Amino acid sequence: MRRSLSVVAVLGLLAVVAAACVMPPPPAPGPVPTFGFIGRYSIGLGDGSGEIAAIDGDLMVVTNSEDNSLDFVDVSDPGAPAPIQRKSLVDYGSGPNSAAVSGDPVLVIVDGLVPGGNGRLVVFDRIGRFIGDAEVGATPDMVAVSENGKRVVIANEGEPTSYGQPDSVGPEGTFSVVNIAGPYAIAAGDAPSQPGWTGTPQVQANTSTVSFADFNVGGPRAAELPADVRVFGPGASVAQDLEPEYVAFTGNAYDVVVTLQENNAVALVDVNALSVVNIRPLGSVDHSLVGQGIDASDKDNTINIANWPVRGLRQPDANASFRSGGQVHDITANEGDAREYSGFAEEVRVGNGAVTLNPVTFPNAATLKNNANLGRLNITNTSPKNGSGQYVELNSFGTRSFSIFREDGTLVTDSGDDFEQITAALLPENFNASNNSATFDDRSDNKGPEPEGVATGLVDGNQLAFVGLERVGGVMVYNVTNPANLQFLQYLNTRDFTVAAGPDAGPEGVSFVPADRSPTAAPLVSVSHEISGTVVFYGPIDPDGAGDLTLLHNNDGESVREPQIATSGGTSLPVGGVAASATVADRERRDGYAKGNSGLNVLRRRRLPGLGRSGVRAAAGAGDHAGLRRGGPAPDRLRRAHHREPRVRLQPGFPGFFIKGFRTKGRLTQPFLSANLDFSGEPGFASLLDPDGLLTGTTVGDQVVAKSKIVNDRVTGGRFGVVGAATPLLPTISSPRNVTVTPDLASTAATVQTEIDRLRDT
Repeated sequence: MRRSLSVVAVLGLLAVVAAACVMPPPPAPGPVPTFGFIGRYSIGLGDGSGEIAAIDGDLMVVTNSEDNSLDFVDVSDPGAPAPIQRKSLVDYGSGPNSAAVSGDPVLVIVDGLVPGGNGRLVVFDRIGRFIGDAEVGATPDMVAVSENGKRVVIANEGEPTSYGQPDSVGPEGTFSVVNIAGPYAIAAGDAPSQPGWTGTPQVQANTSTVSFADFNVGGPRAAELPADVRVFGPGASVAQDLEPEYVAFTGNAYDVVVTLQENNAVALVDVNALSVVNIRPLGSVDHSLVGQGIDASDKDNTINIANWPVRGLRQPDANASFRSGGQVHDITANEGDAREYSGFAEEVRVGNGAVTLNPVTFPNAATLKNNANLGRLNITNTSPKNGSGQYVELNSFGTRSFSIFREDGTLVTDSGDDFEQITAALLPENFNASNNSATFDDRSDNKGPEPEGVATGLVDGNQLAFVGLERVGGVMVYNVTNPANLQFLQYLNTRDFTVAAGPDAGPEGVSFVPADRSPTAAPLVSVSHEISGTVVFYGPIDPDGAGDLTLLHNNDGESVREPQIATSGGTSLPVGGVAASATVADRERRDGYAKGNSGLNVLRRRRLPGLGRSGVRAAAGAGDHAGLRRGGPAPDRLRRAHHREPRVRLQPGFPGFFIKGFRTKGRLTQPFLSANLDFSGEPGFASLLDPDGLLTGTTVGDQVVAKSKIVNDRVTGGRFGVVGAATPLLPTISSPRNVTVTPDLASTAATVQTEIDRLRDT
């Protein structure tokens, strides 16, 4: 059955649409689902809360490190989550790092009270009653439960407090395994619900902690440690240097893959045998190769994703496992991380005087060290050097991508520069912004969008991957059913860039809840945000079905860039202006999204924004383009502007010049739509015309002039079509020269209908 596509037709001279709303259509073949915003839980504690969320059925638990507590939340209706209680953890440790829930037990890991000391696993039941706790390794960072609910594995990072200082503590990195296969009883005097665990002694008895000491120099397995595993902490043993970060079960209860982030490696662990099967290095990405570029400078004031002689160390934070073709695959979110401690700091900029580039390897060293090139890029000072101390290779932190490996460690694929290319096209004004600031290009010198969280799940026969971008925010959705043929599906981002640390900033944890464990009986994705203290829920939607659209239309607004002064009753007040329009657009967009609506902002103007009332300028300046952009948030705005002031005629060369002036940080991304204009007779438009007139993804080069486009709302996931049309009176009110237009309303209507039919068949 063909699904209908909602279509919006807009009449005017030229329709202008922000490319930030555009997402490619779901890939063929098969019914690949589209995800959209379902609801949000706000913790109310701000930064340092909402780091990790775990869901099982109608219960969600959320860690709050700032408050040293654990929230219990009723998510039976994810659209309206309701807090149940906030459980203090001050009696157990200095702050929670991760939590999990599987059936009845709720598990949370907390740091110890002494820096560098062992942490604890704390177990509650679903209503928050204490069951017991157990000592685990130092600085526990992540807890995971097997699919059958019988095994728990904890990654104990074992971070040092410093290096070479009188009070330095250098604990070992370890992993803990807990057997929770048996029933348990409630401790602290409560009546047992069933025989089994009887409190802390029983929890502790079922917990084992394993180190990597066998891999130490002189140890029985020292020869098994690959040379490419980074072991570089001053004075640290191998066991002290390895830092377990994250855990992913491989599809059974007995094998897990543990990421060793700083070491750029993973460990395969046999949970039953309480042993390490092997440790594998993850290698690097060559950013000099096509498709593997990065934007390396935060000081060039432009989007410049280019190839550079740099190798990015994968250094994943989170990982997840899935099966494809009968084989287990591991997907890694290649965040990157540097050691910065008293006594040892590895981070240094390429432009630093301490970084001497080998002239043979880098013959253009002086150019590379320019701040607009590689000078600002952070690298590790452990990068390979020759005998003279000159750098012969530059290693940066993370790869700004995700990678997929087979179980034997063979690399299958890497997403390359997708994340930066996609965010550059969809969020050009906030490209590489940080999680606590909307400043453009802020993180280009330092790991870019920073993929941190990842989850996988099977939906309607499709294996999907959800990758969270810690800095700019949002979640990238891919179809990884065939890992060798990645298919980008969506970029979901509910962050409000107009508000400092605004809703949904700093995604930390991403989790997938399968339908059989979801409160809605449909798959659910939760994303927890540690900067804004919010958890967002996404679920499958019908992007082409009936939906609600918040449409803000300003017809013939005579606004100018600066507000005008209005006097009434002897009082003068500033009114109007682009800033006022932007404020209204922001308000309506937020209100619409709160109701689950998609958003579109339509403005019809008789004059170009930024033009004074006294007349039209001979040419558009930067202020004109800036004024038009300010009329509303890029992800949901549609602009139309007459390129004629009533007293002045503008030749077609002017609109072409005006369109080209819309480059945002080096990218021309904002489409202009008109179905009934033929620009083929004007050479100045040749490079601007989309070949088939239908924009369905990000723009190619400068091809931003089209008849229509398909818009995917990055918040709701809703998909709708937009058709632009010019007035048939164009020849009498302007000077179109070789641009032709439909001659009357009847032919215009027929042209628009043809385009609507094409959209519905797309």
